[in-house]
Amino acid sequence: MTLLFAFIGVVFIWGTTPLALQWSIDHVNFLFAVMTRMVLGLIICLVAYGITQNSIPLHKKAIFTYIAGGIGLFGAMTTTYWAAQFIPSGWISVIFGLSTIVTGIMAYFWLNEPFGLERWVGLVFGIFGLGIIFIQGTLSNSQQTVWGIVAMLFATLIYNASSVAVKKFGSTVPPLATTTGSLLVSVPCFFMSWFISDGQIPQLLTIKVASSIIYLAIMGSVVGFALYYYILQKMDASKAMLTTLLAPVVALFLGTTLNGEIVNIRIVIGTGMILMGLSVYQWGGILAAKLSRA
Repeated sequence: MTLLFAFIGVVFIWGTTPLALQWSIDHVNFLFAVMTRMVLGLIICLVAYGITQNSIPLHKKAIFTYIAGGIGLFGAMTTTYWAAQFIPSGWISVIFGLSTIVTGIMAYFWLNEPFGLERWVGLVFGIFGLGIIFIQGTLSNSQQTVWGIVAMLFATLIYNASSVAVKKFGSTVPPLATTTGSLLVSVPCFFMSWFISDGQIPQLLTIKVASSIIYLAIMGSVVGFALYYYILQKMDASKAMLTTLLAPVVALFLGTTLNGEIVNIRIVIGTGMILMGLSVYQWGGILAAKLSRA
């Protein structure tokens, strides 16, 4: 598997999953949708291990990796599914796009990765862009929209803390093992959350809901995470999150064309500032070095 193929795969999957996520909770309890997705994903992972007859690593660092990944998966996905009830699918990907910067800050403190001036400039752009989107949510006169934005920010923080921890402990753990172990840790939490909330199985699932859950289970929970953990092992934690630079563009396009979501000028400006911040964050240092030598 080439790193480029994995990178493109993650961008495509993360660009399509926000819309599939919203479709999967159409008239369905969001906890049932996320629980079903993760259970199916775990079954697929276990079947894959059964076919290959490999064993899941259980050494100390692997256990820490699974716990870190599982906690992050449960916290981030539960919060994201709740937020998806109140904000457009494109917003989910745009806000999650800040992951690159959030991961960089965490990697600076936990992994001693550099955080130079250009990254601080990128952070400022990202904050301003997020502020514009937050203002749009406030002007929509919907308190639920504002809370949806806040929930997505919280999900981003949880997921990125988990990603940095996985990078710290799981450098030698195979990507599929990391995915499987994380699901083994998180699935009981997803199940208990659904059971405590109402524990009701929908009497009828539409084709759109069922196909969305299956797509998310296969591509989002298994293939997507396996590819992501693969590139996380092969490059810096902050660079691995560069996938979130392109995914928002894909998500906004799909949300507008397939889900009838309205993208007004504030969302365009806010998204543009976030993407600009991510670009400066990632390539500002390289550009500055070239200009200094010119």
